[in-house]
Amino acid sequence: MFRARNLATAHGSPDALSCVQFAEEYRMTRSDKLFLLIGALSLMTAATLSAYGFHGLTDKAAQESWGWAVQMQVYHSLGLILITLINLSVGPSTLRHWSRWIFVFGMLVFCGSIYAEQLGAPAAIGEITPIGGIAFMLGWALVALSIWLTPARD
Repeated sequence: MFRARNLATAHGSPDALSCVQFAEEYRMTRSDKLFLLIGALSLMTAATLSAYGFHGLTDKAAQESWGWAVQMQVYHSLGLILITLINLSVGPSTLRHWSRWIFVFGMLVFCGSIYAEQLGAPAAIGEITPIGGIAFMLGWALVALSIWLTPARD
C-alpha cells in the first residue's frame, strides 16, 4: 500500500489516491473471503453436477429436477458473491452476514435433497426441499432489509 500511495501522490492523481484509501479502508474480512470461496467452489460444483445431470441421468423427469437444483445452486452461489461485494462496497452488515449463511443452508437442503433423491435416496427426503426454498426467500428478504437500512450517500 505504501508504494501505491507514493505513486498516486507523485503523479498527483486524486483518483489513484482515493483507490488506495478505499483499499485500505475496505479490506476483505475472513468472513468475506470464506463466502467468496464458498460461492466460487459452489459454482464449480454446479458446473460439474450440471454435466452429470445431462450425461448421467436418463429419465427426463430426473433431468428436469436435477436441472432445477443446479439452477438454484448457481443463483444462490452468485448471490453469495454479490452480497460479499456489497459488503466490500458499503461495509459489513449483520443481516447480510446471516443471509449468506442462510443461502448456504438453503443450497444444502434444497439442492442437496433434490440431488439425493435423484441419486436414489428415499423419496421422503423430498419433504425437506421446501425448507431450503423458504431459506432462499428469507435470505433475499434479509438482503433487501439490510440494503433498506444502509444509509445512502448523497
